[in-house]
Amino acid sequence: MSVLIKIAFRNIVKNKKRSLLIGLAIFISCFILLLSNAVGNGTAEAILNEYYYQQGGDVVLLWENAMKIENDSPSRIYISAFDADKVKQNKAALARLHDFLTRHNHEIKDTYRVVRRGVVMALPQDMINVNVYGMEDREWPFLQQKRLVTLERGVFKPEERYTVIISQLIASSNRLKLGDWITLDAVSAYGAQNSMDFKITGIYKNGVPWNNDYIYMWDRDARVLYDFDPEDFDSMRIYLNNPGEGTRFAHELDSYLTKAGDVLRALPGSTATVFFSGQAEFFKSLYTFFVIFLLIIIAFGIRATVRMNLFERMREFGTLRAIGYNRMQNFFIIFCEIFLLAFFSLFFALICTVLLMLIVGQSGIYIGSGAVSYLFGGDYLYPVLYLQDIVFALIVIMVLSLLAPFKPGLKLCFQKITDTLRKYQERTLLTLLVLKSVFRGGRGPRSLWAGGPRPEKPDAGGSVS
Repeated sequence: MSVLIKIAFRNIVKNKKRSLLIGLAIFISCFILLLSNAVGNGTAEAILNEYYYQQGGDVVLLWENAMKIENDSPSRIYISAFDADKVKQNKAALARLHDFLTRHNHEIKDTYRVVRRGVVMALPQDMINVNVYGMEDREWPFLQQKRLVTLERGVFKPEERYTVIISQLIASSNRLKLGDWITLDAVSAYGAQNSMDFKITGIYKNGVPWNNDYIYMWDRDARVLYDFDPEDFDSMRIYLNNPGEGTRFAHELDSYLTKAGDVLRALPGSTATVFFSGQAEFFKSLYTFFVIFLLIIIAFGIRATVRMNLFERMREFGTLRAIGYNRMQNFFIIFCEIFLLAFFSLFFALICTVLLMLIVGQSGIYIGSGAVSYLFGGDYLYPVLYLQDIVFALIVIMVLSLLAPFKPGLKLCFQKITDTLRKYQERTLLTLLVLKSVFRGGRGPRSLWAGGPRPEKPDAGGSVS
């Protein structure tokens, strides 16, 4: 066995040009397969992360108006808003919420109260509808760490009052720049019209397309704009020390809250709205379809390359047969060569893919604005490669690389030695070649993997018949 592996390895080293061409074909296939998986993962993760870290969390608190919306609506959490007229019910619900969270503080990792409402941005030349996202001081580094809001230019400091950051989309489409002042006209929680001026101190990169119309400001400024009391919020995200307990925690909290009324409800973040998880699965399925299509092309490409390579080496394998190597040994050499080439090609493809992701992991790959940003989950793509993707690529490439030489390799091994030496390939079906080899000369199945003609037995008189 070791001798056959050594022969296969020496064949690869000796025929560098041929090995390089086959290896390059497999390398490109491996690289595209790994990269397509990473792109699919990055797209799905961009959508799921945006939902988990900016909308749902492990447990989400919604007001009664959002509970009237079906859970497959993408706007269910966005439109959650408390009714300021129900002062008594709101205070009772918030008091029970505070009591429950205090008693279960050991289970909670973090909580974020969100002020999120629509507003009209008044410009000298136009008026546009945008959304305001009021964040607490500690939420800003959290969103940056999760790459949901990434500053492209400028700064955003908690100590600076009445400052905002806007998306690149809003800035470019309205000719806004750092240092400009904008006027926001809002309807307060109590129905009054409020108008305030804010200074643009930062511009963030476009992310998930439906979030690019957000204007981020500090929580205290948003509460002034909308006349919110300190304890009020539009929605609230809860992150647990053990995320797997989200459903159980949400059900317990919801049962506790509903004892005082239905104005405030607690839902598991995973099921508060299923639109985004469904969308992520849809985009992932698109990439899966592309991968399957790619695998079919890879399979045909590798098979054609191997078939051509084996035809050019007929004399080489005919010589091995002539000096005593049987069909199985010849086939194993062919198998070994492709296996080694596939293994090393996948190894180098993996290195190149990992290096690429390390290079673009922080800044991302710029895709561009417009419709394409919906396909990739934003203007910037952050590819992600999981261990299961590497294992999947290893299995796929190995299977394809090993199946590719199966039929042409067997057909070569079942040619007559004299035909292979003169580089002539009998154009017969593989099944017929095998049957002819089995039953040729009446010698039976024992000659199936025989290396060459078997000497005939002498008769009783000592002569050879």
